[in-house]
Amino acid sequence: INLLRQFGRLHGSVKGKNGAKKSISVGMIGYPNVGKSSVINTIRAKKVCKTAPIPGETKVWQYVNLSKNIFLIDCPGVIHDSDHKNNDVEAVLKGVVRVE
Repeated sequence: INLLRQFGRLHGSVKGKNGAKKSISVGMIGYPNVGKSSVINTIRAKKVCKTAPIPGETKVWQYVNLSKNIFLIDCPGVIHDSDHKNNDVEAVLKGVVRVE
């Protein structure tokens, strides 16, 4: 956190083309249901992102202010399908879809 704040101070002193301070966006990217939203909630020390014990709670990107020029981005889980042969059972086991 301190590293982000120090970088934000250095980066924030740089002005953009329109004269406004530049902001920093840090994205939390990973597999479904590994705790990306929980990490952001812990960093902010309050519940700002919804969490659930099943994959698929985060459906769209959520921007969360850490400070006035640092944003944390909570992203939905990402699965890399290298063989393009995911069937329904594999998709459920990898956490790509909810079991309903």
